[in-house]
Amino acid sequence: MKLSVIIPAYNVEKYIGECLDSILVTEKEIEVIIVDDGSKDNTLSICEEYSKKDSRVKVYSKPNGGVSSARNYALEKVSGDYILFVDSDDYLYEGWDALMDPLSGDDIYYYDPYIKGHPDKNRMLRYIAGVNEEGICIAGPVNKAYKTSFLLGHDLKFNLDLITGEDMLFNLEAILLAESYQVIDLDYYYYRQMIGQTTRRFDDRIIDSDTMFHHLLAALFRRYEVDKKTAEDIRFSSLKFAVILILDRISYIDRFSNAKEKYAFLEKKPYRSVLNKSDSIIFKLCRARRYRTLYYYLRSKNRFTVTKKKVKEIISKKK
Repeated sequence: MKLSVIIPAYNVEKYIGECLDSILVTEKEIEVIIVDDGSKDNTLSICEEYSKKDSRVKVYSKPNGGVSSARNYALEKVSGDYILFVDSDDYLYEGWDALMDPLSGDDIYYYDPYIKGHPDKNRMLRYIAGVNEEGICIAGPVNKAYKTSFLLGHDLKFNLDLITGEDMLFNLEAILLAESYQVIDLDYYYYRQMIGQTTRRFDDRIIDSDTMFHHLLAALFRRYEVDKKTAEDIRFSSLKFAVILILDRISYIDRFSNAKEKYAFLEKKPYRSVLNKSDSIIFKLCRARRYRTLYYYLRSKNRFTVTKKKVKEIISKKK
């Protein structure tokens, strides 16, 4: 069997059918491994119905542990030569199975119509981290095919201790370990941009998780002796993104009086050093320690974004 498709699933009863239908149109020999991560809706029963109709679909269920836990669990079940990750609320375009044609022995295949030629590893690191002039970011595990023996041989897994950044770390280490890789000009993946419940709340673990991420990132670059300029650029970009992400999550805390103590993370050295290198309104407010203004600015901005998305969905349904 050439390809194992891994799908972690959690509370996606509205989307999992479309996702599976788009994959199962192929007549090629594949296996689809779905790991239901403790869904509370009808996701599991829908997946089980598909497995009854198509022997290529294999369904596993486990207590909720997060998407990384589900992906790691699935890695223990694969039997294909290559692994393709698909998110359960996304779907693949017709003819997606053309991605299997080039699979001939390389450790990783990247599918992206915007990456030209055969970039060296430094360039690939920048594409994965989103630090490049083209605006390309391929940090997630989708749009890639990984050789099964490569992943399992190096025991490459997603870090369960991280809330964010685990995908990027996984792919940075993968390219650093890869002996061979190819970039294929193919666009087969529809990414459904959603504003989920997990992004509309503050998790107390996020600051500690992010601090750990930056330690792991620095250790990874030291271990593989990554080009100094590339490593510095990626670390700075990651810190800047982290500040914006954490501030955004803080803005979802109900009442500023409950949120104000969370801004203390900005006084930590790695974050404070980033604040002086950007003139955006967010960083200006941070430097001035005008946290109340920052809180209400981001709060109103996020409400507008959610409202705009809902309006688009209503218009789309009417059409």
